[in-house]
Amino acid sequence: NGLSEDAYNHEIKDSLDYLQEKFSYENPVTYATPFSQLTASYKQYLKDCGVISNRLEIGGSMVSPDTVDPDMLTVYAKRIDTGNNAESIVRINVGDALNSGKWFVELYHNVRVQDSTDISEEDFRNHCKWLYDNYNGKVWFASYDDVAKYLVQKQTATIEYTDCDSESMTFVAKVEKNYGQEMTLRLFVPFFIDSAYAIIDGEEQYVEVVKEAGVSNARVIYINTEISEEGTEVKLMLGGNDKYLNNCNHAYSVNEVVEPTADSFGYTEMICTSCEHTYKELYTNKIGK
Repeated sequence: NGLSEDAYNHEIKDSLDYLQEKFSYENPVTYATPFSQLTASYKQYLKDCGVISNRLEIGGSMVSPDTVDPDMLTVYAKRIDTGNNAESIVRINVGDALNSGKWFVELYHNVRVQDSTDISEEDFRNHCKWLYDNYNGKVWFASYDDVAKYLVQKQTATIEYTDCDSESMTFVAKVEKNYGQEMTLRLFVPFFIDSAYAIIDGEEQYVEVVKEAGVSNARVIYINTEISEEGTEVKLMLGGNDKYLNNCNHAYSVNEVVEPTADSFGYTEMICTSCEHTYKELYTNKIGK
């Protein structure tokens, strides 16, 4: 199935020239080289044209976001033969990918009926509904373009804490290249924090404080936001019921003192001697990168 140099020029260079001519307002960022071949020179040509990911198909496998090629994202897709119990194959692979924390890439050429790698519109709608019914909130179902943009952004994302005091923490998140995909920030907060809201580049956004499964006393905040090359500033305003239940005018006894560290809050926990509710006084703390 190898291609000659002339055939490769036609399949890759002529195709990209055509796409850039017809869609000059937006260069293609993903590509699929013929017969899963990619030489070093053509890889460089794709990069020069703005391509960030090349889709291959060699039997198909799941892709781990932690082992992607930092030079150019290479994603292996699984060819789905619609005449060979395709739905069962897809469902098994989606479950396997979810359990192993990897990506599963389905390969269909068209949403219509023509050959073995096409899928009918009705089957595709049923497939999307099945994903929604079984995995809503657990998986992200998106086009290859969007997933590739997200993975490349994620590889270059950085976060730097800049300030932290008794009621808030501030950090700046950056990506080397913003392809317009929202990123999910996962932030640990003190276990006694039970409410919060974020200020993202000056705009307020409600966030939920959730208990981290399997981690004792851990509280986590997830923030979905687009991150810029210049840096997106996020300030978390933190609150806790215990922290504000100090208005009973009773005496308190000190129960616990936790000193702050380089990357965590410190606090003094006090207990009301009459009604026994607690009050935590947080130490001001600076957090480094």
